[in-house]
Amino acid sequence: MNSPVYKTVDKNGANKYIKTYTKMEKLMNTLTIRISDTSRNILRELAAQKGASMQTLLDKAIEAYRRQLFLEEINQAYAALREDPKTWSQIEKERAAWDTTLNDGLDNGEKIASNGNRVRKQRRKQRG
Repeated sequence: MNSPVYKTVDKNGANKYIKTYTKMEKLMNTLTIRISDTSRNILRELAAQKGASMQTLLDKAIEAYRRQLFLEEINQAYAALREDPKTWSQIEKERAAWDTTLNDGLDNGEKIASNGNRVRKQRRKQRG
């Protein structure tokens, strides 16, 4: 159900468009699902502990589960790649090539300090 849009003109002659909303459009889309009494009670307890709505907790739980599945799929894909020695070797070679870029712009003996500044590594004096 779409609410009508009304065109008006303000005091300066500019067009303005006003949309009115019905009560139903102001409400969030809802879906009723059934969960066990145990799950509902746990959800209520968690909501009370966190000071959040049950809906917010469900949204967060669903997102966490989606991310978990994503990472599991990635792990499975890497496991499959590791089973093919030729392909895995190519991946390792590419990683090694990218690792050399970590020192781009640094001279031998230089490193980046935790504050982001370049520092020259101190050489140990040789005893002789």
